[in-house]
Amino acid sequence: MAITQGDIERVSGPYLTRKSEFLYSDLHPVKEGVSYYNVYTKDKRKRYVDIKLKLIVPMRDDSLFQRYVIANPNVKREVYLNSHGVRIKDKDRKVGSVNRFFAEYMLDDEHQIFEIKEADYSRGTNFYNKVSLNWSLTGNKEQVKLQNEEELERADKILSGIKYLLNPLEFYEEELTKHETIQEKLSRLKFVPDSTDTSSDPPSGWSAGDGPPPGDRRPLPPGDRRPLPPGDRRPLPPGGGRGPY
Repeated sequence: MAITQGDIERVSGPYLTRKSEFLYSDLHPVKEGVSYYNVYTKDKRKRYVDIKLKLIVPMRDDSLFQRYVIANPNVKREVYLNSHGVRIKDKDRKVGSVNRFFAEYMLDDEHQIFEIKEADYSRGTNFYNKVSLNWSLTGNKEQVKLQNEEELERADKILSGIKYLLNPLEFYEEELTKHETIQEKLSRLKFVPDSTDTSSDPPSGWSAGDGPPPGDRRPLPPGDRRPLPPGDRRPLPPGGGRGPY
């Protein structure tokens, strides 16, 4: 029978195996120098697991080994959890919160806490303490901080130290006021000043000594004696301009 978290009373170790001391459930011997733990269950039984949480049985305890094999004809490989950080999506921010999941390997002397997938949180595991958090993302900054601190205090009762591991404002983004939102949008606009220059380039070959360029309809200034180009019908001021040749 597999050991569940609720069955465990205490754990001791790690220790190192000696040569020909233990067997795995598939009858393969455990190598010398492998780390293992003694697991004491609430029914006052003593079990042995290696560092990978695989059950091992003393070779000289034949009766115990036989009972183990008979009780576990289809022993499945122990589940191992990997670290997986949460990714905040736009839909999470629209909701205002996201569920996060954390675990701690019970046989880890350093008691490292790490984030896991929701699917791993729901899986049956023997040697992991796990907890879920409803993590606030949006709203008033102080209120978000308070809500996440309360979640961490609750989770700390299961995973000791998690309240010191996470920043209660992790993933929080300051919300802009209506005025700040408008100013931000305006700052993104690109203004192109209107041009008041309606003049066009003169035709190729024209020079100032040839008189006004063709198409120029502006009145000639008084005293301007330059000839008008053919077809130019602008009025001539007194004493200014000459008709076309």
